[in-house]
Amino acid sequence: MQSKLIIFKRKIQKNWQLINLKSNFKASAVVKANGYGFGMEEISKSLLEKGCNFFYVAQFDEAIEFKKKINSKNIKVAVFEGMVHEPIDYIQNDIIPILNNSNQLSKLNNYNSKKQKQFLKAILNIDTGMNRLGFEEQEIMHIKSENKIINSENIIFLMSHLSHSNIPQSLINKSQLNKIKKFSSIFKDIKLSLSNTNGILLGEKFVLDQTRPGIGIFGLDANGKEIIINQTNLEIPFVLKCPILQIRKVKKNETISYEGITKLTKNSIIATIGIGYADGIFRMFKKILSIKIKDIDCKILGNITMDSFMIDISDIDENYLQVGDYIEIINAKNFISIFHKKPDFNIYEIFTHLSDRIEKIYE
Repeated sequence: MQSKLIIFKRKIQKNWQLINLKSNFKASAVVKANGYGFGMEEISKSLLEKGCNFFYVAQFDEAIEFKKKINSKNIKVAVFEGMVHEPIDYIQNDIIPILNNSNQLSKLNNYNSKKQKQFLKAILNIDTGMNRLGFEEQEIMHIKSENKIINSENIIFLMSHLSHSNIPQSLINKSQLNKIKKFSSIFKDIKLSLSNTNGILLGEKFVLDQTRPGIGIFGLDANGKEIIINQTNLEIPFVLKCPILQIRKVKKNETISYEGITKLTKNSIIATIGIGYADGIFRMFKKILSIKIKDIDCKILGNITMDSFMIDISDIDENYLQVGDYIEIINAKNFISIFHKKPDFNIYEIFTHLSDRIEKIYE
């Protein structure tokens, strides 16, 4: 029996619309890693319905898949990894490469200098402090001194990525903003893109000409906290329901799961739930995940295993639950509590580790 992830598209649409409003109607959407685990195709089509027409993914192959599944001439998709293929590959597939170094810029300019029927347009990524991808300081100086061809015909955005946007008080945010604006002063006709979800929340000066929300589309910021825009809470747009595989009565002093780390202090009724760490329910969830059935807390007993875990349902009416029933493991309320109990928990890891064994149902 498969677990089911119920995904509410209207909530995702509403979240993006609020973020787009906060972005002065300049928001794109980052849908890499299969839409952060929620399904790139369905999420992107939902956003397209509400006016989103610019999308970002991580890899060229992701972009190819995106173009095939979305099949719309009204969208643009850009690839973070850099121009790692030949320019003609991007032209033929209508994909925008993000240039991360001088070699990639030269490749672009060489291609366009041959007076092709169609210019290849790209995004130029400037590293302002992330030290991950993008033109380094020496390369930036070289561009300035050599007057390399950078103009609005072949570069549609100058972009950078905030490294500390989830720490609003960090002075590094303002420093990165100043660096990208200073560099852009040389190329005044080219638009700027800087902010991810948390960057948008830093204020209007970080919006510039385009924002790139990702995690915020799903109602939370990079710290796993609720987002409020114009006094409206963004919504967590999913519920995870998992099947009961077995119900058994276990006597006092018996142990539960691998290594027998839980020893029962009373006769108990135990339900085995059909989801485990192979599906993204990590063992560390044992201490921080609160599972309520009929408003009764049901503790996780023993280690979470690869495909299942056990909960104590002794206090639930014996006739209420049966094998094959589905119970809510994660919902909006208890998901927020995870980050209250463990604020250093990485929300991106939770979302992107949701297994393909979990059936996605869109409503």
